[in-house]
Amino acid sequence: YGCRFKDIRNLEKFKSITNIYPNKTYSSYIIPEWIRTNTTFIQYFIAGVFDGDGWVYRIKDRDSSLELGIEQHILSRKFLETINEYLG
Repeated sequence: YGCRFKDIRNLEKFKSITNIYPNKTYSSYIIPEWIRTNTTFIQYFIAGVFDGDGWVYRIKDRDSSLELGIEQHILSRKFLETINEYLG
């Protein structure tokens, strides 16, 4: 099962009521070897990252330019650099 909270207050209330805590540490985002070594899997993985935490849109008045972004915690820098290498 998965839960997603847009308001941190709801997350804190959920944790206090259920005693369930997220198993997510931003500094430990590592793309598994079996995904990194398969072109199809890494493409789907990156698409999933954008679906969950990213955006892509055309820059106004520059139809041939796109902006790509992924919103992550600052501690996930290594993870973002790895994604950037694949997009590079």
